[in-house]
Amino acid sequence: MGVQKGIKSRKTYDADFKQEITRLLASGRSAREISETFGIAENLLYRWKRIVLFEYIDGYYNTRRLHSLLNYLNPSTFEAEYYRKTG
Repeated sequence: MGVQKGIKSRKTYDADFKQEITRLLASGRSAREISETFGIAENLLYRWKRIVLFEYIDGYYNTRRLHSLLNYLNPSTFEAEYYRKTG
């Protein structure tokens, strides 16, 4: 019979805390410094930073930039014109 190991619980962080940490990273503080100060693994900091960047690109930038395949319109304008023309 095997010995059961205790279940290791993960720390959870709220969205405001994650946002503040990513602001610190963006301001130029090193991930190592932030990691040591707040007791958070460096790889977790990089993951949060990547998620914030993806959300910006997907949620803001890509919806506003002009696309050559869309006749140099942003996606919202192209879609509105498409539905206006097709009824």
